[in-house]
Order: sequence, then structure tokens, then C-alpha cells
Amino acid sequence: MKRVHIAVQEKFLEFIDKLVELEIYPNRSEAIRSALKEFVNKESQFIQNLNSDMIKLKNIHRKYVEFKDEALSKLLRGSEDILTDRHEKRTHSIISSGEFPMKKKT
Repeated sequence: MKRVHIAVQEKFLEFIDKLVELEIYPNRSEAIRSALKEFVNKESQFIQNLNSDMIKLKNIHRKYVEFKDEALSKLLRGSEDILTDRHEKRTHSIISSGEFPMKKKT
């Protein structure tokens, strides 16, 4: 094990000393190691959950982009169909009425 020197607020040190006095921990170092181990485990779980949530979020975003692209594609196809129908109706109207657009002579 490596040694680390830290500054601790007096109220925390008093609490740790109380735990040692009550023989919950054999010494200050064990009490601090136990607290540090619990902290690292808790934060590690938080990071794992965060990574999992990020993967879920990326999947949701990917599905959204696919949906958006598909909806836009359908919308554009629908617009093309509408324009084609209008063009066909206009062409039919012109042909049936006998009105042909005049070409400009060059």
C-alpha cells in the first residue's frame, strides 16, 4: 500500500477517532480505507450507470435520426407525387383544351 497524506477537518477526525474508540475500526487508517473503498465503489457504479445511460441515449438518438430521415424522405416523395399529379393534370388540361404553349422563335 502507498501512503497518502491528507488534511482532514477536525470534526471528521473526531468522528473517525470515535469509531476507533468504539472498536468499530482498529485504527484511523482502516476507518479511512473503509470510507474510501465505499466511496470508490459508489462512484464506480455511478460511472457504469452513466456509461449505460449514454449508450441508451446514443441508441435513442440514432433511432430519432433514422425516423427523421425516413419521414423527410416520405414527405419529399409525397411532394414529388403531388407535383407530378399537378403537372399531369395541367398537361391534360392544356392538351384537351387545344391550348399549346407557343415556342419562341429564335
